[in-house]
Amino acid sequence: NRRINKNNTRALSSRLSRSRSASSKSTCNKMKAIIWTLMLLLAIIFLTVQLYFGNKYFSKPKISNPHLDRNHLHAPQTAAKIKSRNKDEVLLMLKRKNSTTTTDEDEEIESAHHLESSTASLSTPFPHVVFIGDSLLRYAYLEWLHHQHYHSPAPKSLINEKLSDSWYSFFQSSTAHFQGYMTCDCRRSQEWSLGKEVENRYYYRGNGGGYKGLAATYIEAYGDNQAHGRFLASEIRNATVSPANDTTGYKWGYMGCDWDNLVKEYVAKLEITPTLMVFNAGFWPNDRMSRNLGSILRSAKEVMGDHGRVVWKEITPMRGEQSVHPSSSDLAAKEWAYRYPWLSYEVFDISSSLNEEDYFDDKHFSNPSIYREWNQGITLSHAVVHRVFILVGGVRTLSQTQDSILKNLIYPICAPPTCIAHLVIHFSRADNRPGSKGEDPGGKVLVADSNDEASDFFDPLNNDIFPDGFLIVHEVDRYEIGSAEEQRAMDLMESEIDDPEVVHRLRVIRYGDPRRYSMWFARAYAFKHFERLSIDVDFVVFCRPDMLWLMPAPTKSFFDDISLNKTRDIWVNALYYSDASDTFAFLPSLAAAKLYFSLHNLVRKEVACLGG
Repeated sequence: NRRINKNNTRALSSRLSRSRSASSKSTCNKMKAIIWTLMLLLAIIFLTVQLYFGNKYFSKPKISNPHLDRNHLHAPQTAAKIKSRNKDEVLLMLKRKNSTTTTDEDEEIESAHHLESSTASLSTPFPHVVFIGDSLLRYAYLEWLHHQHYHSPAPKSLINEKLSDSWYSFFQSSTAHFQGYMTCDCRRSQEWSLGKEVENRYYYRGNGGGYKGLAATYIEAYGDNQAHGRFLASEIRNATVSPANDTTGYKWGYMGCDWDNLVKEYVAKLEITPTLMVFNAGFWPNDRMSRNLGSILRSAKEVMGDHGRVVWKEITPMRGEQSVHPSSSDLAAKEWAYRYPWLSYEVFDISSSLNEEDYFDDKHFSNPSIYREWNQGITLSHAVVHRVFILVGGVRTLSQTQDSILKNLIYPICAPPTCIAHLVIHFSRADNRPGSKGEDPGGKVLVADSNDEASDFFDPLNNDIFPDGFLIVHEVDRYEIGSAEEQRAMDLMESEIDDPEVVHRLRVIRYGDPRRYSMWFARAYAFKHFERLSIDVDFVVFCRPDMLWLMPAPTKSFFDDISLNKTRDIWVNALYYSDASDTFAFLPSLAAAKLYFSLHNLVRKEVACLGG
């Protein structure tokens, strides 16, 4: 009986095991079927979205502004027309482009260089400059505003409160100095107490009476400490100077690390939309602010819109010092200036050395001319510069790389409204260079492997990054690589070189290494076309069109710092691209560009590596 029971138990166990196995397989098959069904549905949804909305990153951009006027396409212009473009024309073009621009909520603000705002409008009737910072910035504000109001040197009493009997007297006299155009939310006792004092100034002068309209605001903010006020943004016309015993409470307040909300929730509600914002942290503790500085700066830009600019002022030297020691926020602002073209980092740099008499205490200057020099970068108008980007190569990858070149290469270095980008393009439909596909060095013209035409790309009206007129495309007279037209172009350019030794060396390279020579000749040919345009530029960039720029290029201020250090004339960086160093180059002057693109310079004895 025990054997029979044991056998029955084994049989039952075996049947149960087979039943569980079959059930498990069935469940697994059902799960697989569900997963495959879901994946199929997701694929169908993805394809539907792609067909309906288009591919955001790998399709050519569409016009997003229905009010953009196609009849105002700026074709390549003569030098006289280009140089005559002034600030008013620039702002007019910005109005036409940005009248309906709104923020793209899907864009990551951390990496975005092109920041737009639905709250800021180009209908701002006149400039509004907002200063947010310490007492040194207060005096900079008063000196700058005096210069705008009177067009004369500021009196010493305006930048030195110790020449007044009391803080109450100083607030009253410095406010009355502007003839009724300023109100001051001001209160401070002689026995200074952080947190109990307040000083926020509001200047408003409309158009008329021989004046151009101007608004200027100063908000007292001491680094990581709280900035606060007794009047809301809508009440600033009623702001008053109060005696030290006034006990009126504060209606708003923001710590230093929360300046982004100060800008968005208070400054943005002022009567006139700001056009320029000036910040500093000075000698006050500012480590917490520095960790949030990127958000603070971007918020300022968002409030102002595309036409706005931000200035960060570096710490000033104390009495007895000739050099400065930048704070953590200063260092952070300098790094952000390498990424944001609308941000200027201003070092304290004056023409003469400081002495004891230039201070009325350990930190504050007694000479108004020092503040005048320090304020040179705070301008209501700005010169429009021109920069050139030379792209040479095949067009077969441009449908994938065009957007990244516009957004992450051209815009960081040449952002509207202070810069007009000139794009010189020399494209070929296929790479037919000898040796490029294994044929004999003599080479032959291959059948083009792409039907794309150069004119299909970089249409100034077909992108949502550059307003009309800020991206000008110059198309070089084209030839197909490896063709008879290319050979004739080489003969012509070589005939213009006077030195027979140089011509001989070029011919050696041309027939000995035709592929490499063809690449360098195409660049020289494009640069020759650019020189004939006679455009006054301060920066030149070379790039191949097959480069996908995943990260924003540094701004021009980054290269300016390199130039000041005299480390090199041509800047290339393997961190951006792992191919040969001649794939792209940043050239900080026209003189450096002439050397880089010169065929004559290519075969000098000092040049050790062709193409490196």
